[in-house]
Amino acid sequence: MLLSIFIVGLTFVVVWLYKLNRDYCVMACFAKRLKTVDGRPLEQVVPQAKPETIFANVFDCFGADNVVLFNSCRISAANLQKSYVEYGLFMTFYNVITAEDAELLLNDKNLITKGIAYYFLEPFLHTGLLTSGGTKWHTRRKLLTPAFHFNILGQFEEVFKEESQKFVDHFEDIDMNSVTLNEIIPKFTLNSVCAPKMEKHLKTVHEFSSNIIHRRRKLFAAELEQDENTEIMEQEFSKKKRYAMLDTLLQAERDGLIDHEGICEEVDTFMFEGFDTTSIALIFSLMNLSLYPEMQETCYEEILEHVEDDLTKLDINQLGNLKYLECFIKETLRLYPSVPGIMRKVLRDTALSNNVFMPADTEISIHIFDIQRNPKYWEDPDSFKPDRFTPENSVGRHPYAFIPFSVGQRNCIGKKFALLEMKTLLVFMLRKFKIVSLMDPKDLRFETGIILRTPNAVQIRLEKRSC
Repeated sequence: MLLSIFIVGLTFVVVWLYKLNRDYCVMACFAKRLKTVDGRPLEQVVPQAKPETIFANVFDCFGADNVVLFNSCRISAANLQKSYVEYGLFMTFYNVITAEDAELLLNDKNLITKGIAYYFLEPFLHTGLLTSGGTKWHTRRKLLTPAFHFNILGQFEEVFKEESQKFVDHFEDIDMNSVTLNEIIPKFTLNSVCAPKMEKHLKTVHEFSSNIIHRRRKLFAAELEQDENTEIMEQEFSKKKRYAMLDTLLQAERDGLIDHEGICEEVDTFMFEGFDTTSIALIFSLMNLSLYPEMQETCYEEILEHVEDDLTKLDINQLGNLKYLECFIKETLRLYPSVPGIMRKVLRDTALSNNVFMPADTEISIHIFDIQRNPKYWEDPDSFKPDRFTPENSVGRHPYAFIPFSVGQRNCIGKKFALLEMKTLLVFMLRKFKIVSLMDPKDLRFETGIILRTPNAVQIRLEKRSC
């Protein structure tokens, strides 16, 4: 009798789990399943990454280090050759590796909420422009967009030139026979995982940015008071006058649109996005200049042709004429995007035109690194070829095959700022030095994370040019 009851009960549970497994991946602790819109088997549209155990993809990378995790994504992309799904612990991950799927997702107005990876940035950035969503993000984006207008960027060129000159001059005091770019390119990282150290560093950073804001607030107020038509100027602010980012925020504070805490959020965000990511891009740009001396010489000759000998007169117009250098930077960003992937969270059930139905809470990973090395869009994708980005060679390429700054509503607001900063420093470096490689790029490894990092020492040798 008891045996019969047990068998009936077990049968009931098995049948219940079987039915439940249609909508949830039971072995992944009930992660919601991706489906097709028309009811076809999902594997015909979106394959699943091969699981290592019966528990879906929950334990696929258990105990793996960041290098193994990074390589695991690359292996899945190479094997599956199309966007794929993984079922992790309680969570569903839709991994996008094609330009077509990226276009659908990045243009969906309902998919602007950042994914789980960005939660780890909140202790540092809180909910600034990078990590916020909804109304707050829309308001902040609208507020800050004028601060990155082309006319504003010209003001920063003087700063870029001054800092580039300091950077170049500091090599006079160090051994140029072996320069480790990871160490000498300024960057601010979030790699600390020890709680007391994290607390100490975060306090230092927040106090630093807060002090900058307080000092600039006083100067900004004084500048406004000196103008006899301050009231008129403030009224015309939104119509005519454009300010740099911090002054834009301070003016918004005067108008009651943001408070001190909000300003701190955006300053911290700018420090992270504009400092760390650009540093990574410069490391790999200088590395590539060292690896390809003929291309380096082409960049140098272009600089001699379009840039005055007196670099204090360098301006945006001269930088705009450096077309080959721009192609070189773009090819660097294609192979080594500072942000190798971005994430979105699905807040409500969403059906896409590619026949994919994503249930609420699905995590979307758009793998920029894989899209930009996808042979569907790039011939010989792992080779470094700046000429890919000439106008004639760009014709017919999918517009979402190259997205190092993302695309759509949440594209990088500081894209032009970053490119201007990179061009300026590279001009100063190439005018003074020949850059010689001390490493084999085949040895280069990468670590998974929001920013593309390598455990390798990226080393070069600098030789002063004769003229």
